[in-house]
Amino acid sequence: MKTRKPMRSGHAGRPLAAITAVAALAVIATPGSAAEPLRITQPVRATNFDSDPNRTYTSPSLAVDPTNPRTVVASLFEARAKRCGLMRSTDAGATWTRLESTPSPKAYPYCLMTNATTQGRVAFGRDHTLYYLFDGWDVQDGENNRSVFLGRSTDLGDTWKTTVVADARGKTGEQQETNQPVTGLAVDTKSGSKDIVYVGWRRQFPGLSSPNGAPAQPMR
Repeated sequence: MKTRKPMRSGHAGRPLAAITAVAALAVIATPGSAAEPLRITQPVRATNFDSDPNRTYTSPSLAVDPTNPRTVVASLFEARAKRCGLMRSTDAGATWTRLESTPSPKAYPYCLMTNATTQGRVAFGRDHTLYYLFDGWDVQDGENNRSVFLGRSTDLGDTWKTTVVADARGKTGEQQETNQPVTGLAVDTKSGSKDIVYVGWRRQFPGLSSPNGAPAQPMR
């Protein structure tokens, strides 16, 4: 896997409203009948595994395995826990399971970002490889320093290997970095023998003030 991060391209995203329950739509095609259009089933509640009336889930990112379209994954963020997770469906979105594993490193357990467009992105590469782009922080990072990570799984989210994309921990004064939200994740499976992963996020410098203040910067 190669990760490329040329800087300063694109633009920052806009906030989206949070949701308290996640719904999924399964798109069904009739085998052997190209003349029939695709149809959309009735929505199902993906978070049936959580009966807590106080649950608060944010908007998910969805990805379909290109070599097995019945396998669908979705990022999972419960706002009260502030932690990253993953849901998986093996029947084209009809039923969902919350996985026990998380791509977040132990030293950066939280990923929920206030006023962020989304809390993570998921995408498939070749050979069922799954990628998960997300923010990370802990209480020691305060309100400003936020880091960016990329998780990689070869078993559909059961286990993860995580890479640091941008680490803001320990930066003080004018060096503080707020890297949020993550805005894009794309995987090139055609060039070369390994996946090339492109990531995007927004960087701000809250420690700077006029006349040295800097605008938010789109990064990739």
